[in-house]
Amino acid sequence: MPNVVFDASSIVGAALKEASIPEQALLLARAYDTICLSDAVEAEIREVLLRPKFRKYISDLTRERILDILAAAALKVACDLVDEGMINEEEAVLRVEPKQLDALLHPQFDAEVLKKAQAIGQGLAASPGAACGKVVFSAEDAKEWAEKGEKVVLVRLETSPEDIEGMAVAQGILTVRGGMTSHAAVVARGMGTCCVSGCGEIVVSYEKKQFTLAGKTIKEGDYISIDGSTGNIYAEAIEKILRKKVKEKYLYLFQSGKLLQVE
Repeated sequence: MPNVVFDASSIVGAALKEASIPEQALLLARAYDTICLSDAVEAEIREVLLRPKFRKYISDLTRERILDILAAAALKVACDLVDEGMINEEEAVLRVEPKQLDALLHPQFDAEVLKKAQAIGQGLAASPGAACGKVVFSAEDAKEWAEKGEKVVLVRLETSPEDIEGMAVAQGILTVRGGMTSHAAVVARGMGTCCVSGCGEIVVSYEKKQFTLAGKTIKEGDYISIDGSTGNIYAEAIEKILRKKVKEKYLYLFQSGKLLQVE
């Protein structure tokens, strides 16, 4: 395949001239991820992607694993721009949102294993991270099983303050009802616990201690896995690993108390 030289002004200028801001954000995000760019074009496009007016619309596109990708990319790009002398360290810190750093510090599923897994449903990605454990349907059972050394995922129609002890010991929380500001979502994010909320296709039976989803019946004690970054639900145990260590050069800006105090 012959080498193709792209003109930066054509791609970032003329190609985007008639597009709305949301359309520009989508176009640039796709281009950056799929096109083999020259150094000049890559530098210009990644600078555009970090502008505040684009970040909001790009973040609105993150319904799948793209959220995780953008978090890692935002950190790398900010530090690369410092290395290249395009911005200073204080500006780099301000360009990476706290929630993006938070997403990078949560456990994730092994990517190779995840490729072979089949999701049986999807809810809202209410709190980032990955969780795998045995299903329980009450806070009391979650606490009891956890005391025995079991890893559990708490499944509820919706949670309430009375469930807090079970939520605190669960690897993850899965609810049928509720949105991004539901009790389960807000508490899980505060505790740093993986949560998938609002999966309305789930039919729960507390009496039988089971739930059905996509034609599958999951009983108490069965393993499930949930991905709080995508909202995916799996009827199997998936190996969970900590995120690959980010190179020190991409973290040094954020390990300085002085820099984090920038107003």
